[in-house]
Amino acid sequence: MVYIDTEGKFNNNTYLIDALLFRNPQDLSLYVIENKGLRMLIDTGGSFESAKIARKLKELNLLPIHKVLLTHSHWDHVQGCLS
Repeated sequence: MVYIDTEGKFNNNTYLIDALLFRNPQDLSLYVIENKGLRMLIDTGGSFESAKIARKLKELNLLPIHKVLLTHSHWDHVQGCLS
């Protein structure tokens, strides 16, 4: 199994975003998949992380996000939708 811990683009169309859960690096990873000019964010993180995540998406030129895929209903994966 491959372990990817470097934030940013790691293949032709996929990006890793470190959501810094509770300000801890590598505790919560989000992904953006880009295909034909459309971007999908996989999970959104918690509400406390949403500003940091938005800033990172902007820095990596990954805005706008066109779709969001929520993998499951835990707060640290979905609360960012509300922020």
